[in-house]
Amino acid sequence: MLTLKMMSDEDLMDYHPGKGYLLVDLGQGSEILFNRGKDGQPVISVKNGDGEYNSFYPRGNTYVMQGGKTISTFHHFIQPPSLPTGNPGDAPK
Repeated sequence: MLTLKMMSDEDLMDYHPGKGYLLVDLGQGSEILFNRGKDGQPVISVKNGDGEYNSFYPRGNTYVMQGGKTISTFHHFIQPPSLPTGNPGDAPK
């Protein structure tokens, strides 16, 4: 069985014993899609064995665990906006 461990947004390291988290057990045959919304925020969509979807919007890093061991990590950094392309010398002065 796979478990999602979604960390809180508290200003503590993920391994700190006082940091909050949410555990979500995934049923047999579940599929997980890690993505980012238009604003760069992480979105996790889980399709269960019946074909139904649940979406999660974690506020911290997310770990996929199997048998108590981490097998995948989805980091919660916010993607910066796209930067203009071109030569640095083309910048306005």
